[in-house]
Amino acid sequence: MSSNSSTARLNSLQGLQTAKRIVLSLLEPSSDTHAVLFYGASGSGKTTLAEILAQGWLCTQPTQSGGCGECQSCQATLDGQNSDLLWVRPGGASNTISMYMIVDGKPVEPGKPEVIPIERFLRTMPILSRNKVVIVEDADRIYHDSVGSLLKTLEEPQPYARFALTSSFIGNVRPTVISRCISIKCSLPDGLICSIGDGLTNDRRSELLNEIESIVDKSISGQIGPALRYSDQLKALADLLAEAETMPKRNAQAQIIEYLADSLARRGEEKRCAKAIETHRRVVMNGSFGLNLDALFAGF
Repeated sequence: MSSNSSTARLNSLQGLQTAKRIVLSLLEPSSDTHAVLFYGASGSGKTTLAEILAQGWLCTQPTQSGGCGECQSCQATLDGQNSDLLWVRPGGASNTISMYMIVDGKPVEPGKPEVIPIERFLRTMPILSRNKVVIVEDADRIYHDSVGSLLKTLEEPQPYARFALTSSFIGNVRPTVISRCISIKCSLPDGLICSIGDGLTNDRRSELLNEIESIVDKSISGQIGPALRYSDQLKALADLLAEAETMPKRNAQAQIIEYLADSLARRGEEKRCAKAIETHRRVVMNGSFGLNLDALFAGF
């Protein structure tokens, strides 16, 4: 395996186990995902993950787990010279992603650099690669008048078009943009299977973990009827964790969902894991734990 392959590059990243597992599942030949949003704090590795995903999408000799690291497309990507990869970044005095960066023919605003707009970039087929990829950094900085144009591109993409977006402020990304993407949180704690519930006895911690694993197994096996019961069970586990750890209930609820997402990722449940991560985001942003869990399992 090349040291520049997608797998090798992912393995070289510290932490981010859940996010890396999702990226690998997105790079499998069976995946039909065309738009991904990586979100997390500055320095969390989200932009690196976006580039690794882009490399896998661009590679002309992809393996089961993404880019080979050796073909002409991979080498051009690694050298920052791939003509089939477009980076879109905020610019100008307002530090925004404006209409002219998305729509062809719009005048460049004073003080902003000339760029290739997304529409023009995607108008022609790839030259070196299997696909064309657009990486949009700081998607929360998309100027409000530009959102509609980007949505149209995300909704009606060319068959060779792929998108990777990043944001450090997920709460500022328009919900309509989020709904068109698979969202991947880049700061979910790693090693939850060892660290969750350290204030519990060993037996009770093992019991808690086994209960979550059992809920995951049942929820993905087609047993839709007990969905509300799964929610009730997780609520009870979160209450137990909050009491045992003497932590705020909201923190315990978020940690339970983090383990749920990690468990789904380990089973290769890409779409369900993405839904769990989105549920985590909503709960962290003070959404109702119970209502969001109900919606999560109802959607399984």
